[in-house]
Amino acid sequence: DALDAAVMARRSYWRAQASWQALLAGAPPSQRLLDVACGRGAILAQARARGIADVCGVDLVSIADADPAIIGGIDAAQLPFADASFDIVASQFGIEYAGLMAAGAEAARVARQQLWLLLHAAEGPIAAQGREQLAQLAWLRDEAGAFVLLRHHAETPATAIHALRDRIVARAETAENVTLLEGLWHALGQPLSGADAARLVTELEAYATRLTTMTAAAPTAEETRQLAASLSGQGWRVTLRDEGPEPVARWLIATRV
Repeated sequence: DALDAAVMARRSYWRAQASWQALLAGAPPSQRLLDVACGRGAILAQARARGIADVCGVDLVSIADADPAIIGGIDAAQLPFADASFDIVASQFGIEYAGLMAAGAEAARVARQQLWLLLHAAEGPIAAQGREQLAQLAWLRDEAGAFVLLRHHAETPATAIHALRDRIVARAETAENVTLLEGLWHALGQPLSGADAARLVTELEAYATRLTTMTAAAPTAEETRQLAASLSGQGWRVTLRDEGPEPVARWLIATRV
């Protein structure tokens, strides 16, 4: 159920962090590391904590007040670096958003020695929960009319909010993961100003966009094997390892032979 999946995801996350620490602990401090699709730079911080000072991160998005080692506006499938520019190229839940084969090939091109990729697993519980919540969001938008109701509420407060809460309860009875529905039910139970209603719609739409991107990008086991086979053909020794029993995520660890 949803609780079991959440517990599994959390355990897998901490196991993944332990794996990152082990990988970084085995790397000489003199090596140069690139984190692709790095977000706010979690891997860069871990690398520095392990004594690796020469680090760089790239991400498609430019983040305000980000780590100065991060370069924004970079497509992971078109890295602006020469071949073998970095001893280690890493990515955590990011590189697949640029297309696993194209971005994986680019990461390997700029890597001199090591390639460490932690990927979402399309068949795992995180992606499955994302797909279920997308279905719930579609129901809220198209069948329950929640978005239209909230937009009207932003202009003229409506009592129909109470009826919407009842419909959400009924929908939750058949859901495996009720996190989204429960959160919205609680939000609708609070005094809701017009600005609150407008903001809630914006947040739901943004969340739907993020889930759509994540579930579409999460690689299947076969897609990950295809990248591994391509790298093996280029002289890399590749290991694939599932993170979690379902799995939640999947490691691709490659060493240039």
